Amino acid sequence: MIQQIEKKGFSPEEAQAVADDLIKQSGGNVEHLHQSVRKIRPRGAPPKLSAEQMKHRNQQSLKALGLSEGASLNDVKKAYQSLVLKNHPDKNPENNKESEKIFQIITEANRHLTEDSDLFKSQR
Repeated sequence: MIQQIEKKGFSPEEAQAVADDLIKQSGGNVEHLHQSVRKIRPRGAPPKLSAEQMKHRNQQSLKALGLSEGASLNDVKKAYQSLVLKNHPDKNPENNKESEKIFQIITEANRHLTEDSDLFKSQR
């Protein structure tokens, strides 16, 4: 069980603490314990969004990249590359703070659309 928890990105000490906690919560119910271990999200994984939250986040991310709802994964990649070249803080030393802010927004939008979003699952 601890190895399964470690595979989700937890250190051995953290995995042991999580396992101890789950054992207490399960009250000796082995099936409950196994289900709890399976439900542990990998360390660093974003929290799951509801369908409405996902739709809103998708719209925000597309807007940040200057795209509309009909965009393809290839469109996302092209828009991101173009915006990175234009807004990278190293390319805009006179407006560094603003460039950093824009760069973070477009990078997060790209990460969401290419990793978390359900929009392009069939295209990956």
